[in-house]
Amino acid sequence: MELNKVLEQVIQYLSGTWEFAELKRAKAALGQNAKASALVDSFRQKEQAVYTSYQGKVPAQKLQSLLDELDTDYGKLITVPEIGNYFRATERFNAVVEQFMQGVNREAKKELG
Repeated sequence: MELNKVLEQVIQYLSGTWEFAELKRAKAALGQNAKASALVDSFRQKEQAVYTSYQGKVPAQKLQSLLDELDTDYGKLITVPEIGNYFRATERFNAVVEQFMQGVNREAKKELG
């Protein structure tokens, strides 16, 4: 089976989950609050910078300080209802994707013997 066909089926499956529907609703609600949406965008950019740009380029202590700062920011952001709902929905959907990937890995190991 062609990879694109398989990907289409996987996306169809994942987008049919309750967790995806919740994520979609939470994202729409977040989009209705421009300030909250901008805060999430800023947080995600900072998070991406920490996880990609800084790793291996700053001392471990500085990296830990940046991670602690992200954790503090996250704690503040989730108190905003739209942001908290969006982050929780994202975590639930990511868990579904992780379970799917674990299943793929498990089945691949079986096939490999």
